[in-house]
Amino acid sequence: MPREIVPFEKLQQLVLDLAKVRRNHRMPGDERRENVVEHSFAIAMLSWKMFEMTKPPLSLEKVLKYALIHDSLERGMEYDVNTYAGDAERKAKKERESKELESLNGEFLDFAGFTSSLNGYEERKDEEALFVWSVDKLQAKILGGMDAWRPYRLYGVGYGDFCRKGEEQLEKCSPYLKEIFRGVFEESKKTYYDRPKN
Repeated sequence: MPREIVPFEKLQQLVLDLAKVRRNHRMPGDERRENVVEHSFAIAMLSWKMFEMTKPPLSLEKVLKYALIHDSLERGMEYDVNTYAGDAERKAKKERESKELESLNGEFLDFAGFTSSLNGYEERKDEEALFVWSVDKLQAKILGGMDAWRPYRLYGVGYGDFCRKGEEQLEKCSPYLKEIFRGVFEESKKTYYDRPKN
């Protein structure tokens, strides 16, 4: 194989590996789960749209790079770990992702933009990283609502837990997305599968 092809094949293999990682959300109207590549593309598109809506004094280039790579540390997992998972499961995920970050930093020494974006996003080192983190939390609510809250119902996330987690996320949310986040969250509560009936 020509040496010129090797770095591109390595990157293509990473994309193929991430496409195998299934998330809790299904595709609305289907049993197939969203994978990490589909999710990352959705986050990039939503980030771009929300960036145009809010016009923050941030770098769109950096936002889109973070959006594309934000879940790369999930490579090798069969399933993503749910936001509502217990402390032990979340801790194990964090440890596993720490090792994966080290591995990817070593594998992609020749792709400095990728590794610096990976590290920057994991450290939440700037407002662009927080912007993408916030969009990631919003996308779960948008896709969940489009699917009649099936992943939340199947995972057993009650209305109280959904509201508590949403309030935590709103508190941490990018200041440039607070209004959008609050709006999506309030609309989500109106359609949530086990919301209290008045």
